[in-house]
Amino acid sequence: MIKGRIHSLESFGAVDGPGIRYLIFLKGCNMRCQYCHNVDTWNPETDNLQTADELLDKAERFRSYWGKQGGITVSGGEALLQIDFLIDLFKKAHERGINTNLDTSAQPFTREEPFFSKFNELLKYTDLVMLDIKHIDDEEHKKLTGHTNVNILDCARYLSEQGIPMWIRHVLVPGITDKDEYLKKTREFIDTLDTVMKVEVLPYHTMGIVKYEKLGIPYYDKEIIKRAAKDSGFDEHIFTFYDERPTRSFLYNVSTDGFSNIASNGLALEDQVFQYQFDTIRKVAEEGSCIIVGRCADYILKEDEALLTIFLHASDKFREKRVIEKYGVEPKNVAKEMKNTDKKRAKFHNFYSEEKWGEATTYDLAINVAKLGIDGTVDLISEYIKAQG
Repeated sequence: MIKGRIHSLESFGAVDGPGIRYLIFLKGCNMRCQYCHNVDTWNPETDNLQTADELLDKAERFRSYWGKQGGITVSGGEALLQIDFLIDLFKKAHERGINTNLDTSAQPFTREEPFFSKFNELLKYTDLVMLDIKHIDDEEHKKLTGHTNVNILDCARYLSEQGIPMWIRHVLVPGITDKDEYLKKTREFIDTLDTVMKVEVLPYHTMGIVKYEKLGIPYYDKEIIKRAAKDSGFDEHIFTFYDERPTRSFLYNVSTDGFSNIASNGLALEDQVFQYQFDTIRKVAEEGSCIIVGRCADYILKEDEALLTIFLHASDKFREKRVIEKYGVEPKNVAKEMKNTDKKRAKFHNFYSEEKWGEATTYDLAINVAKLGIDGTVDLISEYIKAQG
């Protein structure tokens, strides 16, 4: 019985192939991309071993959401490093009438045996390949990933020859892949392929922005600090230092009128910083619909009838993965970092607000992101906003 080395599962993927997808992330990757979001998938070792039938049984619980085009997407890490398991999984998926999608960088591809015969067997049960081309220039590809792209481009040509539908993905990394000459060469190469159905140029480290654009409204997190610093004339580092830290004074009425006009009345520096920051939050809210992350915005704007408050939570495992990927925190430090951040945010919120941070009754919506996945969470919030008119 073949078992796959599983990194994680997501039940509701909206951007990883056609329709709604059940996402299976496998462990292990040989490439060392400088901008990798999933460094925790590099190591192939894991205790999370599952069979194809076990995974498909879990996936089919969500089949009613897939629609006509949905199915399963297998990614990584690099999924082709577990090609024997992939063949078993995709074959059994087809036996159940499930659409299959392989998300790969194709680094293991070779026309040599035994891999080549196995690859051809896999293609019999593969409905779509999402091929990630890291860099079109071989020397730059080696610098970026530690490996050549010769076999990867050969894989793309072979998939085209075999009539396998492809989506090409390419991450636009400032200073690395965004030069005109590289983009033109990438386009010229794609033009030689006959089965490319879609080309996705993905923004580097701005994946979250795509979600906010889906909601059609501006997003403010650290931007609040930048804007408050600009408005106040204070150095931005001062705002960063005092960000979400309760002060020594009683700024319990920060949401009352006249708040923005008292920053120069002899108050301590930290109090002035908070006043400018809170005033900035009110200003951006007055400019129109927006998303504001934390910083007691729910309390400051509590009198706004259009206010929607949302608390996103997840399991420690899910959050640790996100913190490692997004902020580059060392795995050994991530648990402590999360604990300290949660403590700081709770202390700050509870100091100024009448409600308790993290309690479901404090918010209009409390969503477990680990259950829905990021895209599923965005979709849920979008539908809620639409329902509210």
